[in-house]
Formats: sequence, C-alpha cells, structure tokens
Amino acid sequence: MLKRLANILVSSVALAVSGCPNVMPERSAREWMADGRIHSAEARWDDAIADFTEVLRLEPKSREALVQRAHASYQNGDADQALDDCDAALRLEPNDVELRRFRADVYRKTGDVAKADLDDHEANQAQNVFQRGRQAQFQRDYRAAAADYEDAVRLDPRNVEYRNQLAWVQATCPDDAVRNGRHAVELALEVCELTKWRDPKVINTLAAAYAEAGQFEEAVKMQQKAMELVGPRRREDFRRRLKMYEEQKPYRFVGRR
Repeated sequence: MLKRLANILVSSVALAVSGCPNVMPERSAREWMADGRIHSAEARWDDAIADFTEVLRLEPKSREALVQRAHASYQNGDADQALDDCDAALRLEPNDVELRRFRADVYRKTGDVAKADLDDHEANQAQNVFQRGRQAQFQRDYRAAAADYEDAVRLDPRNVEYRNQLAWVQATCPDDAVRNGRHAVELALEVCELTKWRDPKVINTLAAAYAEAGQFEEAVKMQQKAMELVGPRRREDFRRRLKMYEEQKPYRFVGRR
C-alpha cells in the first residue's frame, strides 16, 4: 500500500510541475489498470483498490475500473464500497448479467436477501427467455424462437451462446420470414471475434450466414476453417455443408439444431 501511495504522490507532483522536462509525466489510466489487475491476481486488495481509484480519478466513467474495484473491495471486506461501485457500473450498462449476479452475492453478505433475490431474478431472465426460444425452435415455431433469441441477446448482450444461436437461426431457418443473412453475418463475425476464431461451431455459423447472404466464396473459406478445428465426430457433417456451399446452395436446418 505504501508503494502505491508513493506512486500516486509522484504522479501528483509530476502533474503539478508538468512544464519541467526532467519530471516524470503522470501515469496513464491504462498503466494504473494493469497494475490493479496484477495486484488483484496477487490478492493485494489495498494496492488494487488504490490502483483502480486512480483509474477513476483519470476516467470517472470507466466501467471496467468500477467493476474491478467492486470485486477488490468485496474481497477486502468493504461490502458498502462494492455495492456503490456495482450500482455505478450498472447505471452505465444495466444489462450486465454477471455483475448483477455478483451484486446479489454482495447483498446476501450484507443480509439484504430481498435485493439479492431481485438481482438473481433479473440475471436469470435472459437464460429463461433463451430456453423458451429453444423450446419454440424444437416445436418448429421459428418466429417465436427468433423473437426470444433477440430478447435474450438484448437482456445479456455479452452472451456468446445467445448471439450465436440468433445468427444461426437468421442464417439457416427454413422460414423465409425469419432469415436475415446480412444481420446473421454481422452477428456471427462479432461472435467469432469474441471467441478469438477458435470455436468451430461459431465459425460454422458464420459460413452459413455468408451462404445465406449469397457470399459463397467466403462461406467456403469459413467452412474449411471450421473443419480444421472441429472434432472427428462432426467433421462429416461439416463436410456436407462445405459441399453445399461449393455448389452455391445455402444450408437449412429442420427442427432443433
């Protein structure tokens, strides 16, 4: 902690005399954030809290710093500060499901079971809607399924599974009214980026989306890439779809994926 305070003091002095070429410039928010993550990983909670506080001094609306300080404060035994930071972060992004689950845990620690249950209910809402969509798809009510998947994505925008399933339905649904190749490509590209292009199921979705959008050359490339990553059990299935794209035919699923 003393080291952190010393760094803060040095930065403050540097800011005050920034016109002097021999004085070290103030550290950036990114540098403080990096230090905070390291100290959190080392369970040095006081130091981590000081680092994230510096980030917030420089960038008062840094949602990441608020979330990180909330976790560090909770680990450090300061539930009130953790709740304050959770509240501030949720004002910036109300649909952060994981943060709502975390805040529920903090509320339980303080004995506020009613608020904890409310956060849990809201956090689980997206999953419930998604499962309802899966059931609708199984029953071949594709329009209801797509609507539920869209709602699940809205409620939990970070969830890769929800976004991928929506892209898949928009790319491959047998109901013409549900398909939207252009949007499916946009969604699938985002999910591929989120999964760092390592998930064959997601890349398979992107290939199907390109095929639906009439971009068969890209569909073939993506399906080949998916085949490089997929296990032997599904490789033949992926190969059949590749052949369809090579013949410039889009893929259509029947029933449940």
